Amino acid sequence: MNWKKLINQIGFWLYKITGGELIPVKPPLAKPIERRKVTGAELYQIIRDKFSEGDIHLSDPWAEAVYSLCDIEDIEAFLDVDETNHYQYVRHKFDCDNFARLLWGRFGIPEWAHFAIGLFWSDVHAMVICVDANEDVWLVEPQADERRSDLLAWQGTKMRFTII
Repeated sequence: MNWKKLINQIGFWLYKITGGELIPVKPPLAKPIERRKVTGAELYQIIRDKFSEGDIHLSDPWAEAVYSLCDIEDIEAFLDVDETNHYQYVRHKFDCDNFARLLWGRFGIPEWAHFAIGLFWSDVHAMVICVDANEDVWLVEPQADERRSDLLAWQGTKMRFTII
């Protein structure tokens, strides 16, 4: 059991139950440790090797652009304290694309902005994509903070596009 996550969730629900009367104490967001760097061209190829179909859009696609890679444990530590997964799912109003954009946006803070983390759309679902220091490609389900290296059947069959 992850005690940090449990304590964070208890605090969140206490805050909700009391109607926001308590001021929640948020733990600081985890900071990544840069393990290595890849160029935009290298990052493009890592993602293309994993997903042969779909469009890949890099914010800095040039060969001289550099993206940082960290361990997947750094990303999991961020997810442990992030509260995106606490929001209520509302069909067609706050659903998978909203959750994915919110979580991706939270990775946009200065400590994380240069890491290989982006928005991923399959043919039916939106998630967050990240590449770790081992060049493993991970898909994060932002509604549950679960990560996978492949798509589940309900998440689609192929990448439509990704933006990093």
